Amino acid sequence: MAHIFDVMVALNGQMNVLSNHYLEKRGSVRTIEPPKFLNVAISRAIENRPKEEVFTDPENDSPIINLTSMVDTGDNFNPLYVCVAENIKIPIIDKIPVIINHKDQSGPGVAIVVVLPMEIFGYSTPVEYNAKMLFKIYSQ
Repeated sequence: MAHIFDVMVALNGQMNVLSNHYLEKRGSVRTIEPPKFLNVAISRAIENRPKEEVFTDPENDSPIINLTSMVDTGDNFNPLYVCVAENIKIPIIDKIPVIINHKDQSGPGVAIVVVLPMEIFGYSTPVEYNAKMLFKIYSQ
């Protein structure tokens, strides 16, 4: 299992890259097609919450993923998936079991899924909102 410090450093680095991508319109983000298990992780994380608490539009109760990237945590069997969703209000953090095939090794692993609200990358987003979101992300 990747050390929590390594995961937090990887997440922080990816959030800096995303900030440059969205706010300063520079830098490129390597994106991947979201794996199917991301939808399972997201739906599992929000299933017991009121839709009004999670989604900006409760009528649309499935997240609209803007981009997904896989971040290296230093442990091939513990990847970090960082997504940005357009229509959620709160960050979603979860762990999900996966089977990893990397070079000549394969076996079970644990993927960490972090879904960030697009709003944290907005120009007019209040600092207080971002402070709350960052606390939720790093404390979960």
